Amino acid sequence: MRRGWWAACLALPLAGCGDEPLTVEELVGEAADVFESDWWGGEEEYGASQSGEALRVPPQLSLPDTSGQMVIPEFGGISAKKTSRGSAAVLPGFLDMKMRREGNVRWLEVGADPVTLWPHLRAFWEDQGFELVEEAPLIGLLETQWREKADDVRGLKSESGASYYTASREKFRLRMEREPNAYANVFITRQKLEVAGVDVNDAVIWKAGRPDPEREAEMLVRLMEYLGASRMEGIATLEEEEVEATVGLDLEYIGGIPVLKVEDEFSSVWRQVGVALERTGLYVVDSDRDQGTYVFRYGDRAATGGEGTLLEVHLLARESNLTLLTVHRHESSEPAGKDLTRNVLRAILAAYALVPRATAQSE
Repeated sequence: MRRGWWAACLALPLAGCGDEPLTVEELVGEAADVFESDWWGGEEEYGASQSGEALRVPPQLSLPDTSGQMVIPEFGGISAKKTSRGSAAVLPGFLDMKMRREGNVRWLEVGADPVTLWPHLRAFWEDQGFELVEEAPLIGLLETQWREKADDVRGLKSESGASYYTASREKFRLRMEREPNAYANVFITRQKLEVAGVDVNDAVIWKAGRPDPEREAEMLVRLMEYLGASRMEGIATLEEEEVEATVGLDLEYIGGIPVLKVEDEFSSVWRQVGVALERTGLYVVDSDRDQGTYVFRYGDRAATGGEGTLLEVHLLARESNLTLLTVHRHESSEPAGKDLTRNVLRAILAAYALVPRATAQSE
């Protein structure tokens, strides 16, 4: 093309540089001639035109690297941590969190969708230096490996006179429950092993330690801090006054089978029983709140060579303030038997940490 768009633009003002001023009609006619001849015309020249050479970067410059992913900035103290499952989604800058408490059970109520929250819960344990041995995102379960607690070191001496320096061991389980309106309840329970002595083969003998609700609360505070709250906000939730519990627990026998009666509403009993099971080492592997069922392992996996015996605790709401607990076998839903049921319900009673108001029958 001889002239293009810029030629047309320049032609208009230059046309008025003569002795006689141009009229409006002359300006319009001049512009029409330019467009007709140089812009809309020239088909032959257009067909003969060729594409020019692509632009090249000068030698002293280099193209930016666009192959990598952009780094997600931190929001509210949270960064998208890289885990073995991939990059975690970014949580909102302001995350609604509150520590709830009933009796000696605490849990964290988080205003985030469980799918978005899950990678951060997993990354939290890695940040605390724990190795995960179980991860079940579909049912919201995380379990850490046993780890020695370095602030509880003691010296031992076996019968042969050899000295040992060992520590207590602890591990944690995190259980997340989906709540309405994109909220999640997060429970953390702790298991502890203490040294009972040394056998004739100089092997350390471990025994189960007592549940420690305060240690569990400490980990919840750490989780709050990890998710963006200040440590002072987390500690403040621990200083709230505890509401006195007046729950009645009765262990009765119906048809020769033990049944635990809890004088409390279903939602409260549901939370308490879930925590009580895991505090005693009866680890929950599945749950269905609509059916009122916890599936848990009974027995040592190392001793059985598998997953142990799978049992179920059924919660049945009889009245507004009465919930019954029974124990069944998971595969057949048949009663677990008198002795086995009694052992499970007694373990729940012990971990419930509430004094039974009355016991219809005891042995």
